[in-house]
This record gives sequence, structure tokens and C-alpha cells, in this order.
Amino acid sequence: EVQLRSAEAAKSARSRLIRLVMHDLRSPTLAISQAVKVVKETLVTDDEGIRRCLASMASCSDLVMSILTDVLDFERIDSGHLNLVRAPFRLATILDNIMLTFGNLAQEKGVDMVVLPAASGPLTDGTLHIGDFNRLLQCANNAVSNALKFTDPGGRVQVSMTHVASTAGPGHVVFSVTDTGVGLSGEELNKLNEGSAFTQVGQGQMQGNGG
Repeated sequence: EVQLRSAEAAKSARSRLIRLVMHDLRSPTLAISQAVKVVKETLVTDDEGIRRCLASMASCSDLVMSILTDVLDFERIDSGHLNLVRAPFRLATILDNIMLTFGNLAQEKGVDMVVLPAASGPLTDGTLHIGDFNRLLQCANNAVSNALKFTDPGGRVQVSMTHVASTAGPGHVVFSVTDTGVGLSGEELNKLNEGSAFTQVGQGQMQGNGG
């Protein structure tokens, strides 16, 4: 019983520390993001290099914010306090955000990144969908980030979204990220499916915490 109480106390202290650190990091990261946005909107220059640097700073700050949110989400899931926010949004906005966030990173790495325009229909006709936009964007960003991370210069990352109609309801959306990276074997995929949230395989395992 004493060991159980000690373990619970240690877990609680760890959670508090993580939440404090993540919240402390979010404030300066958000400040950087807003400062870059203001500079981009007010700076008058024809120097393409400066514009690319600002766009890269903006996309990197967005990525850091996404990572911080991911860490906080793990803590919320662990404590059973993660709630989904249902609100109207347009699916095509996800594709727009992906290109804004990762376009410059892909260009700098020398990877050909293609975001296919959504097919006609509910994805482009202004139809509003109900769901948690931020959570969906997080999932999409994670998939694209990994694809870019493990695709060598000269490779290709393709992002697409299609709507699958259904006579029994509103249908569903398929979000797809494909790349020319080394990929994973069937055994590695099984290990990922059966492992924890932090299980790493292939090149990710070799890269340690960066994988």
C-alpha cells in the first residue's frame, strides 16, 4: 500500500511538472508565432529569401505548438480529461493548413510535397462538417511530419483527401499521406499496432527521440 501511494504521488507530481513546463513553453512560442505573423503582414520587401525565412519561422512555430499540444493531450488522456470539441468546419481547410505549415520545410529539405486539391463535392462546395478540427489537424500534421522526416531529398510526399459517399448516412472522409521513404515491414507495423504510444521501429528507432 505504501508503494502504491508513492507511485501515485510520483505520477501526480510528474503530471503537474509536465503541465507547468508545457504551458510555460506555449506562451513564448505563441508570442514568436504572433510576432512573425505581424512582420509578414507589415514588411514590404521583394527579397524572396527573407519571405522564405519568415514562412519557415511561422511553420516551425506552428509545429512546436502542435508538439506541445500533443504532450498535454497525453497527460489529459492519462487522467481521463481529454474532451473532443464538436464544431462546424470545412475539410478543405485542413489541406490548406498542411501546405502552409509544411510547404517550406519540404522545399528546404528538397522533398517534392504535393497536396492534391480535394475532389468536387462536400470537400470543396463549402459544406460544413461537425467535428474537432484541431484534433483532426493534429493527426494530419503528425502523419505529414513523419512522412517528411523519413523521406530523403529528391523524394516525394503526397497528401490527399477524398469523400466516400454512403446511402446509409453522410459517408466518411479518407485522409491519405504517401511518401517514397523506406517504409515499414509487416512485422514492424504489427509491433507499432501492439506497442505503446512511444513505440519506435525502423529508422525512427535508430533516431531515438527524434523518430
